[in-house]
Amino acid sequence: MKYIFVLMGLLFSMASQASVIVNATRVVYPSDAKFVNVQLVNRGTTTHLVQSWIDDGNVSNTPEKIKVPFVLTPPVVKMKGGEGQSIKIVGKNLDSLPNNRESVFWLNIVDIPPQPEGKA
Repeated sequence: MKYIFVLMGLLFSMASQASVIVNATRVVYPSDAKFVNVQLVNRGTTTHLVQSWIDDGNVSNTPEKIKVPFVLTPPVVKMKGGEGQSIKIVGKNLDSLPNNRESVFWLNIVDIPPQPEGKA
């Protein structure tokens, strides 16, 4: 069932009209890297708020319970129209990851558009 939702999300995301665009759909974090950058661009004309976080894919976990070996900086950013922003993924406690296989984590980025004029 989970795979059906992922597939539907991929199909519908291609037809979406987002203002904030992420430069990559997958990020590989090399084991010897200090950090990895992910580029965002606001292709819209208005200022948007962008919130980002990393999780382990467990949708039942609340934000307080998410334990991942990465930190994002900045987790919340205000982006004016036409601007770009870099989000830095920094590894912490990477020794806790298994070194005989890959680990998968989810980078979540939410674009929060401005409230229309006259709406309170």
